[in-house]
Order: sequence, then C-alpha cells, then structure tokens
Amino acid sequence: MSVKFLGVLILFLTVTACTSTPTQTVDTSSVKKGRVPAQEAVHPLTKVGECLNTTISSIDHRIPGDDSTGPAVEFANKLYQVDYNPQPNVTSSVVGDPVKICLVSIPQDCPPGDSRGYEYTTTNLRTNLSWTMYDDQHLCGGA
Repeated sequence: MSVKFLGVLILFLTVTACTSTPTQTVDTSSVKKGRVPAQEAVHPLTKVGECLNTTISSIDHRIPGDDSTGPAVEFANKLYQVDYNPQPNVTSSVVGDPVKICLVSIPQDCPPGDSRGYEYTTTNLRTNLSWTMYDDQHLCGGA
C-alpha cells in the first residue's frame, strides 16, 4: 500500500469520523492495521484477567514497513496490539502461531464512543514468550 494512498485513506477516515453520526458504521475491510476508528475496536474480553486463545494473522510495524517503529500484531479474532517501542518477544513470532491473550486493563473515564486503550498480555504458545501492549497506538481521549 503506497504512502500516498494511506494519507488519502487517513484523511477520508478522519473527515468521515468527524461528520458521522454515532450510529453510522465505517467499512474497515480495506483499512490497514492501526487505522481503524476507535468505534470499530474489537473487545471480546470484558473483565480483567479473562483470556482467550487465537492465532496471529499479521505482524508488521506500527507504521507498516518502517523497521524503526514498534510492532503491530493482528489476530485471527480481529484483536490488535501495537506499541511505539520495540518488543523483542514479538520478533520471534510468525503468522499462524497460536497465542493466549489476557486482558490486563480497561481504560477508565473515556469520552463517549472512544474505547481505545485496552491493554492485553499475549503469550505465544509456540515460543512461550509474552508481551504486553495496547489495542491502539493512542489511549482513549488522546490523539
């Protein structure tokens, strides 16, 4: 995906999000990782300490293709984790690896419709390595 296309897509989503009514949904099927509006976030776990098993469906960087940015991991159940900082334990993971994801924290006092900031610990069941990251590069109420 070209940088120009990503820029246009981000601008479109920003304008759409600012002019949408709360009940309108946004088709995210063609949106690259990390660009899904907060209203579209997936949160299958609702209590701290709950866990589920899934598999890794994609591994990239926070800015796709930019090795200087932290990791971005998407899972088969559409959960997503991202970080600004390197996460060495993610590096040894590959697409298809089975993982256990546990909810560590839920954001509090967020603006209506902004559900960013769920924190998850993921354990790769093949490597037995774990990492803890958020579901968005910004926490609720942030940029």
